[in-house]
Amino acid sequence: MKQKMLSQTNFISRKGSVTVIALLFVLFLAIVGAGWGALMASENTSALADEDISKATYAAEAGLKRAMMELRNNNATWTWLATADSSGVTTDNFMDVATGVKPTETNTSRYEVYITYVSSGSTIFVKNSPTLPTANTTYTVYSVGRYKDTKKALRKVVIIGQK
Repeated sequence: MKQKMLSQTNFISRKGSVTVIALLFVLFLAIVGAGWGALMASENTSALADEDISKATYAAEAGLKRAMMELRNNNATWTWLATADSSGVTTDNFMDVATGVKPTETNTSRYEVYITYVSSGSTIFVKNSPTLPTANTTYTVYSVGRYKDTKKALRKVVIIGQK
């Protein structure tokens, strides 16, 4: 009889151990799941930032290529150029990559370009209606690409000779 009571007591005390183990396992899964969720949120933010940087870089490259094409063709209409002074401050004259005109919204890829060359020891900024030098001239093209709040700046030296 004593043995029977002892086995019943052990059985009763072990009865809740499965519940405790199950609760610990659920707690472990909840902690791992919360950590995984935080990691995925961080990865998503990082991926979006990388996408913004890529779009801003592509926009800056588009501005750079347009400037090089316009310089090589000796185009006379430069209304798309940003204006700058000797300190290099620009006037936010961004152009939409897709349309080539001033964008109406800020969530588009856009670029801003200004061009300089050196004449008689001073830096000359190419303005809206430039008279470009005809001799071999070294131009420095500055292009700033922008997408949302992300900016990417590029600079390229271009030498344009006589035709």
